[in-house]
Amino acid sequence: MICSKIMLCIFATYFATVNNYILATMIATYTNRAMVILEPPSQINNIKGNSQFGCPKEAWTYLHQTTAVSDTDEIITTKKSGWNTNLPHGINRLIKHPAWLSRQCSIPCENIKYKEWDQMRLNNNATLSPTPHFVKCRTNIGKADEIESNVLVMGGNEIHDYFNTFYKKLMFFDRDHPPSVLGAEWALRLGASTTESQIFSTLTNEYDIFDYIGALVARSGILQLQPWIARDLKASIQQYIPDLPLTQKYDSIHIRRGATSLTSIENDEAKRYVVKYWETKRGYYKCHESNPFLCVNYIPFVHYLRQYEDIPCNGVEDDSDKDEDSDNGEEQEADGDNDRDQVEAEVEDDDSNVRLVYIASDDKTEVQSEIEALPKDSNGYTLLPTTDEDGDMTSTSCHRFKFIFSNYISQDRIAGTSSCEDRYQQNIAAVADLMILSKSNLFVGEYNSNWGRLIRTFRLRMNDKFKIFNGESLTYDCGEGMKVAWGNERPSPPGW
Repeated sequence: MICSKIMLCIFATYFATVNNYILATMIATYTNRAMVILEPPSQINNIKGNSQFGCPKEAWTYLHQTTAVSDTDEIITTKKSGWNTNLPHGINRLIKHPAWLSRQCSIPCENIKYKEWDQMRLNNNATLSPTPHFVKCRTNIGKADEIESNVLVMGGNEIHDYFNTFYKKLMFFDRDHPPSVLGAEWALRLGASTTESQIFSTLTNEYDIFDYIGALVARSGILQLQPWIARDLKASIQQYIPDLPLTQKYDSIHIRRGATSLTSIENDEAKRYVVKYWETKRGYYKCHESNPFLCVNYIPFVHYLRQYEDIPCNGVEDDSDKDEDSDNGEEQEADGDNDRDQVEAEVEDDDSNVRLVYIASDDKTEVQSEIEALPKDSNGYTLLPTTDEDGDMTSTSCHRFKFIFSNYISQDRIAGTSSCEDRYQQNIAAVADLMILSKSNLFVGEYNSNWGRLIRTFRLRMNDKFKIFNGESLTYDCGEGMKVAWGNERPSPPGW
């Protein structure tokens, strides 16, 4: 029976919900379980509006009243008259949970109430029990028929912990002697073709395995947005990011400082990279003792921009490999310099050679001030400076940038105290960033934040089987690529 094995997921938190949803998808498909989502009843739901993703206008029912102001004119007023009880709760307000994941199974074991399920979730503690607990119960399937259900119940924390300590190891269970039958079946459940599943079954490297799974997850469309999200997402981009032409090529940079600065308590590993960065720039502690403004407690914006240094400049010929022993000697060298100056002058007058870059950051004001301090050309476009070993600027490269930010201003209130409408607008702005970053031509970021890892997953694409057979990579980036500004060079599993 397709509903005899169920993974029952409770996502009743504000944090990393989408990442944990992807991890749950991997666990459910690997263990061949229907993935069913359980939300707390409205009476005991501590989240305003019954969803951490806020309230669209569909969250209410409306009363329309017509008032005559003259013989020919009338005014129609609209006011909220109550809650729309049919609107999905929790994560289902953001996405449509796919039928191929849920297998259209209902909540199992009708005699077990939400509080009991939630307690069973808490009992699945990876610290206390290395193996997750399962619940066996009877589920009514209609016409007086019942089946025995084997239920694995977990919330976001449990999914994260047990993936790391238990399921991740299982996913490599039979990889020592490929092909892996379990691996091939897992890939098929995520939508792989027969050939793709055969390729996946032969993989033994952890990074290759999770890259391949990540590309399958990205292609599967598990994050299909609800219609109101898609509608308001488009309106939000038009309102707050009007200068970004999505029909043209653009790059993107993601700068997450809240979880990676030295004042944060969220990410110790990221902090080590920050200290290491400044230790190579005259010494972190030394510069703070002598001049607290010389370096800051995060990786500066210019370091992200330096990821362009090995990319050829648009419209400028790279003459680095010209023959230095040419018979023309200094005369040819001088002519080459003049030609290059002429080309660079022409490029500066050509806006088509400017790289359009969208920047998403939780420290927007500071990043903008860092950009203001960078050199500009005569048209006001930002230039990439080159520096010596002491960090002093010596010249500029031929790269030119135009940066775009969202005009959206967050209410800067935690989700528990902001209104349901405010929280919805904040989430729409966040999803807009995610979509823009995922679809950009070149992406510059890092893997130290949940957001950076999530973006990479959505940028992964499956490579053609013939290219793989000819020795090319298993997956590729959907655009020009991804540049890791700092931190771990290799990503964690999808959703981690």
